[in-house]
Amino acid sequence: MEKAEKVLREGLTIASRENDEKIESRLANQLGSVLLAKGDPEGALPYVQRALKIVYTQRALKILEDSYGPDNPLTKKAAANLEQLLRVRQR
Repeated sequence: MEKAEKVLREGLTIASRENDEKIESRLANQLGSVLLAKGDPEGALPYVQRALKIVYTQRALKILEDSYGPDNPLTKKAAANLEQLLRVRQR
């Protein structure tokens, strides 16, 4: 379990740095599972929440695009906000 945790943490750092949300959400969820299996629910919680936040944010943007189109001001604003948050998080 220790090796899995270490590898997942390293992968998560790389995915976050490269703004690869798809991989980041998967690794965060897997790391949460490993921590739960180790008996550390408090340590697992932020990683599971991180994975869910990424998935829900992506779904929300997709719903806006599907409902209003990619050129709608509401969709563009949501996409710009998401991009800005990713840049700030990357620092």
